[in-house]
Amino acid sequence: MNLIKLDWDSISYCVAVKRIEKIIEQSKIIYADLFSSPSGDGFHVYIYTLEKLDALQFRQKWKDDGKRIITDILKPDNAPKDVLFQWKYINGKKYESEFMKRFAS
Repeated sequence: MNLIKLDWDSISYCVAVKRIEKIIEQSKIIYADLFSSPSGDGFHVYIYTLEKLDALQFRQKWKDDGKRIITDILKPDNAPKDVLFQWKYINGKKYESEFMKRFAS
């Protein structure tokens, strides 16, 4: 199974759901999990697929955070890519991402 992660900032829950529904319609995926981002300003989406996709192309098409894409392009080949953090400290307080919904094809 292959995994591609998307980070969507500053969008509503409704917009995130519509994007995931389009991904399911247009791509061969098994399921997608939607999480709130730790900072509370967006969403993290985990896309699971049986076929190997061009992760960078997929992330660009489905509006992944541009900073993440550029950072991954600039990393050495052996460096971890497509990283999302499950938690974040903001003003000394720990915030965690929370599972919201699973979408199946």
